[in-house]
Amino acid sequence: FNLGTDDIPVMNGVLRISYDTGVVTLLNHGSEHMFTFKLPVKYDPDVPNTLVMNLFSQWVDPENVDRLLQIPSQSLLQVQTGRAYKKAHLLQGIGNNGKTGFVKLNRLFFGVENTSSVSLHQICDSRFALSELEGKLLNIFDELRDVALETIENFKIITGDCSLRIEQKFRQGYTGY
Repeated sequence: FNLGTDDIPVMNGVLRISYDTGVVTLLNHGSEHMFTFKLPVKYDPDVPNTLVMNLFSQWVDPENVDRLLQIPSQSLLQVQTGRAYKKAHLLQGIGNNGKTGFVKLNRLFFGVENTSSVSLHQICDSRFALSELEGKLLNIFDELRDVALETIENFKIITGDCSLRIEQKFRQGYTGY
């Protein structure tokens, strides 16, 4: 069974990840690596992952650390494959337990140019809000209002497919990603 490889562009090159061997190699940027995004981070193979894993372990029980890792991983896989995983993530819990820290960490990792901040209510209630999601790797919104949603149609559309109908005021609608 061959799991293949993925390339992810970062500031100092392109990460080539081999899922079969678990090897991550940093390649130089080049015309053969055409991407519509670049993560604003520098890859350093000598930095241990224990720092972030210990931080995550402070925020959630050890058995749930993989759930936190799934959020950015799902985003990268969706943009690489164009396949929607039909899953959204909602962090909940009492105050001062790391939710906002996790949100900020992801925004820093993906960069403001690759993230949007559209609330669930805006997504569901405003047909123009979806235009802010176009070309983004992750939508991160920190606080959810305690108000019932009137419709979830747009939410189902964006979690069910990577393409969506974009509408902007006074402009012709089109399909975006």
